[in-house]
Amino acid sequence: MIRRSMTPWLRRRLIVAALALTLLLSALMRVCMALAPPGDAIAFVSDRAGSRYDLYVIAPERGSIIRLTNTAEWEFFPAWSPDGRALLYSTHSGVTSVLYVMRFGGWGSATRISEIYRALSPERSQAIWMPDGETILFDAPADGGFTLFTIPARGGGQAQPLFADFTEGYRPTVAPDGLTIAFQRSTAGVDTIFLYSLIDHTLTTLTRQSGVSFSPVWSPQGDQIAFAAVTDVNTDLMVIPASGGRARRLTLHPADDSLPTWSPDGRRLAFRSTRSGASDLYILDLATNEVSRLTDHPASDTMPAWRP
Repeated sequence: MIRRSMTPWLRRRLIVAALALTLLLSALMRVCMALAPPGDAIAFVSDRAGSRYDLYVIAPERGSIIRLTNTAEWEFFPAWSPDGRALLYSTHSGVTSVLYVMRFGGWGSATRISEIYRALSPERSQAIWMPDGETILFDAPADGGFTLFTIPARGGGQAQPLFADFTEGYRPTVAPDGLTIAFQRSTAGVDTIFLYSLIDHTLTTLTRQSGVSFSPVWSPQGDQIAFAAVTDVNTDLMVIPASGGRARRLTLHPADDSLPTWSPDGRRLAFRSTRSGASDLYILDLATNEVSRLTDHPASDTMPAWRP
């Protein structure tokens, strides 16, 4: 009799204790992330816990993984703030896609920034921080295509188009000095990487090789842009001088290598590859050209972002 009468009470206490422990662990994780040294975290998304993408971070030197989100939505394209203390990402519920910022080192939850589009594939859209840490640049549909917008990182502001006239653009990356933006756009049905100057508002073509070029990312030193390209072998990583010139192939593998992200010192690239048969994360040492596997899971690990 006593055992039966105590069961509901114990159940409630256990539920409350479990919730309190979850909140405490989440807060401690945020504090640890804030105190971690630069470059000691790569954010990525994975469906390893179910049928949707959640947000994770992995320590590249230790291999330890922390799950950051557990929601009913899909999370996509994490992007670190310039100081490495906040993570921008988008969620997709099947109807709407929303930008969020998760700030580390405190007790607060993720902060809603702006709803950017509805009922469209979120895997084509991407948001990044401008170097001042005060502005977010993202792509969204407009006038029958995709173009670039800015919005205050603090939220509550109105999104503003980057271009005076409609210019197709998506998957942006910005130079460390904040003066030039690289992005994809379709030319004659083929994705090519372009540069846009925020000083004189000129638009120039960066990649000129045949085939699709996509997912550009600026190096921390500002002198190079890494990207993925569909080649005669498959999809490989390439790098090109930010001032223009001849692109150089970094990987040569029958699998698909894509979505590069630079280490803070510019000496390595993390990327997504299917060379294991599944979608996993790898690291390329640019000095030795050695590739090491970072994740090993039958699920899909993708969209890496190296913490600055």
